[in-house]
Amino acid sequence: MNGDWSACSASCGGGSRTRSVFCTEENGNETTKLPDHKCSSTHKPHIQETCNTVSCPMWETDKWSEVRVHARFYARVKHAGIYTKTRRGRLARII
Repeated sequence: MNGDWSACSASCGGGSRTRSVFCTEENGNETTKLPDHKCSSTHKPHIQETCNTVSCPMWETDKWSEVRVHARFYARVKHAGIYTKTRRGRLARII
């Protein structure tokens, strides 16, 4: 018998979740919990698995560009944004 999976420990970047697994025996309409050693360990379901393995959003910046501030002065600026990796490994800008 398996319990429900817990919430994932991370929203992105890979986390883990767990569940309870019980050794049980059914007799008609009655199900009885048994000690673990009564069930075959080779058929025991996994109690932990990875989840939310998608990449987390990350900060990226554009290249520096020159901006004319005054007739004789220039400044350099950089634009930033939040990006995430797509399933194909490309960066997609979120903001």
